[in-house]
Amino acid sequence: MATRILQNSFLGGEISPAMFGRVDSPLYQQGGAKIENFIVQAQGSIKTRSGFQYVATAKNSALPVRLIPFRFASDQTLVLVFGDRTMRIVTQGKVLLGSNNQPYEITTQYSANDLFELNYSQNADIITITSPKYPPTELRRYGATDWRFQAVTTAPTIQPPTNITLSAYYPSGTEEDQKGKITVTYVVTAVDSEDRESIASAEKTGTCNYYLDGGYMTISWSGVAGAVRYRVYRSVSGVFGFLGQTESTSIRDMNDQPDTSVTPPRYAEPFQGGGKGAIVSVDVTNGGSGYYYAVQNGKTIMPASITALALKRCCLWSADSQVLGKYILHVLDDTGDKAQISIDAQNYVTQTEGRLKGAVAFAQFDKNSHGERQPILIPLATVANQQLQNPRLRISIYSDRKQGEPPYNEVPDSEGSAESNNYCYWGYGTLLSIPYEPTGNEDYQYCKSFESNSLFNSLHAQSDNGISLNDFYNLFEQPASSAEIPLKVTDPTGTGAILTGIAYNGVITSVRIDSGGSNYTNPSISVDSTIGSGATFTAEIAGAEDWEFPSAVTQFDQRRIFAGSNKSPLKVWMTNAGQQSLMMYHLPVLSDDRIELTAVTSDADKIKHAVSLDSLILFTGSSELRVYTQNSDALAPDSVAVRAQSYVGANDCQPVIANNSVIYAASRGGHIRALRYTYSSGGYETADLSLLAPHLFNGFNIRDITLSKAPEQIIWCVSTSGELLGLTFYADQNINAWHHHVTDGAFESCCAVSEGEEDHLYVVVRRNINGNSVRYIERMSNLRYTNDVNSRQLDCYIDTVINNNSQALSLSDNGMTLTGLSHLEGKTVVAVVDGKPQPETVVTNGQITIPVSGTIIAVGLPFKSTLITMPLTAGQSGNLQGVVKNVTEMALRIAYTGDLFTGKYPDGELWPVKRDDLEFARQNSESKIVRITVDGDWDYNGQVKIEHDNALPLEIQAIIGNVQIEGVKR
Repeated sequence: MATRILQNSFLGGEISPAMFGRVDSPLYQQGGAKIENFIVQAQGSIKTRSGFQYVATAKNSALPVRLIPFRFASDQTLVLVFGDRTMRIVTQGKVLLGSNNQPYEITTQYSANDLFELNYSQNADIITITSPKYPPTELRRYGATDWRFQAVTTAPTIQPPTNITLSAYYPSGTEEDQKGKITVTYVVTAVDSEDRESIASAEKTGTCNYYLDGGYMTISWSGVAGAVRYRVYRSVSGVFGFLGQTESTSIRDMNDQPDTSVTPPRYAEPFQGGGKGAIVSVDVTNGGSGYYYAVQNGKTIMPASITALALKRCCLWSADSQVLGKYILHVLDDTGDKAQISIDAQNYVTQTEGRLKGAVAFAQFDKNSHGERQPILIPLATVANQQLQNPRLRISIYSDRKQGEPPYNEVPDSEGSAESNNYCYWGYGTLLSIPYEPTGNEDYQYCKSFESNSLFNSLHAQSDNGISLNDFYNLFEQPASSAEIPLKVTDPTGTGAILTGIAYNGVITSVRIDSGGSNYTNPSISVDSTIGSGATFTAEIAGAEDWEFPSAVTQFDQRRIFAGSNKSPLKVWMTNAGQQSLMMYHLPVLSDDRIELTAVTSDADKIKHAVSLDSLILFTGSSELRVYTQNSDALAPDSVAVRAQSYVGANDCQPVIANNSVIYAASRGGHIRALRYTYSSGGYETADLSLLAPHLFNGFNIRDITLSKAPEQIIWCVSTSGELLGLTFYADQNINAWHHHVTDGAFESCCAVSEGEEDHLYVVVRRNINGNSVRYIERMSNLRYTNDVNSRQLDCYIDTVINNNSQALSLSDNGMTLTGLSHLEGKTVVAVVDGKPQPETVVTNGQITIPVSGTIIAVGLPFKSTLITMPLTAGQSGNLQGVVKNVTEMALRIAYTGDLFTGKYPDGELWPVKRDDLEFARQNSESKIVRITVDGDWDYNGQVKIEHDNALPLEIQAIIGNVQIEGVKR
């Protein structure tokens, strides 16, 4: 019995042998047992894939390379080629060159073995790159050949105001006892042009009485570079409430009521800890000595504070504590006044036996009858860690008591006798005379000796330029300081560590890790200062469990999102709303504050990816989580919620978005899945897209994924098998058709960018050239073309036009010699000249000779495209399963003109299709039916193999077969 079989679509794609029994499935009737180097088109036909153009050899060809797309606009796309600690750029099939006519290149922190763990997200000209082993980093484009890496910042870059001063105003005639009734405390912040607010300034406390009619307090401060306005807050019951804002550097508080629902912003470093090879702790094995401050590169790094125990030969006495005023420390350098620090002397006066005793400049005078000496801490926070040029300090002593005020009506002569009230004074700048009531001749003599002390006299004669830091330390009997000492890390494998030694009394007691850096193996730590000596250290390197750098990054709801570190696997960090580089918060919390949350799920698998749809989707190694808002449409700290959607999990390969579906690789089994929202479930559901073709995935893993949208929407996947897997994907049409692609080598990375009218696929291919393993960057040529001259069905090819090219060509009598083929040395190649393939030849010394000449030439590696049909079925009982059959004749509806060879599968001989039929198809834009000779045989499957290998395109639209059927074989 004879019957005719028709297959008019291949939208089932390549189908696994495990599906050969599912003849009831419509996709069975539209599939192929093997679709290799053919692309399934959305219309149902299959077409030979285009070839890959050779672009460049990787810089370090022995190590892995990864491609990352960069798209600023549809007409501005690039491919970023990441190698071992380097990055180059490719666009329009060419390597971007720098001003020296060499490939433009910048250095990166990323080791080649870590490249496929990188996660990235682009916002305009900035790509944020994350990895659990490296600190989050921005890659910024400033120009075509000006790309820069910089660390992600989450703290405000604008500094808070300094030198806050308070001045109370009272109406004329106000009684003295009505003044200063209220103690008030203020802080001030600065706001830059991008509406980013600094943290609060140091608190400033004063007294006033703004309840009086016409009374107010004026708050003033020094201007801040980059500030466009300032915000002032006043303390109310321990909370700083918003008082007002101004563009000037002062504001009046006229008993305005602060808004305590708006407080100054706060900041906490979000990523604590380190990454791979990061320095996580440093032990001080010897603290050394003399580290009161640091001098680095000729500049002085100021300490955080100075602890003064007692000034040498310096006393100020008073029987009335109100006479004592304030000590003002001015910090200066060659560029001017850097800071003014006020210290209230009243805080350092003690009461002994009911009588005020021993108020001394900066310290208690240590005499048995006057109590114990008390150290004073001089804070230098406003200049701490600044590098000053020739720093100097100046001390001034000011009194709140005016001369002539009771209980003293005049300033007595300091040369008077002890019985007539003597005076000791010390100061620098403004001098203050304070009455001295001696209690004994010993005290009197000590005070008189101070008056003639040479150190005091020399200081008294100084100008307003102040004294050096060393001289300032010499003023004290036992000088001490809290200093931050920069440390230097030496290790050829590591980068990025910033360490600071904390010194007390000149001895380094601990080390603060500002940045742990990465990739350290044996770090050596030393002090980076010419002051002090003897300190030694040992460092501890982070284990994987200590890495705190986020794995995932994306943009969602006007926030930049980070998620999933080794140390905090389920934690999510979100920047302030509308800010990419700010993670500030308030107490109470505001709706646009930064968000930190820890997802709750069944296990502690790390968040690997974050993807933005209408909700934020988080992928862990075992689940898919949805971050959404409750009781509000806006994402805010008090509205955010997390809910698990499914429990599959993703591998390290970064997902892509196709329309409204997230395409990702499963963490186990290597299958490709799609996550999309469904109204029926009211949430997100995940579907396995690999069920019909598990043979392409089982035993392997997906290494890289990308999406090309035009002219066909195809999800490209690089498998650890070395194959390139393609999925023609149109979710709205229920089209999921797999096809796989091979080459003379192994695919290792892929990315697609739009160039012209098409999206072009770029790949990294590892090839064996002349006995050496090399990695090439290659670009798939156009899928659409007008004729054979423009088609490129060759891999690793170069093409050129005579007299208008960069390749070296020379004519000969017998044809043409083509040079410049050293990247294919020793390989068998094919040249296509003006659309006509030439015989295969081997590249020798970087050149080949072909028998013809022409104008448009391409030379590359040939490849075969293969179709194996499904076991034949028909609309009869049993669908011909278990029935012996013989395909006696086939006809193909084809377009384009590539040569065809057909035969019985698996062991039939392949026969060429008649040349005249193919020539007719070549000359006509419409498709044509061609008859195929089949060396048939009787078996149960009735499969046919169709092969194409002559560097010209071929499209198969339908297969019609004549089949002879026998009874069941016994």
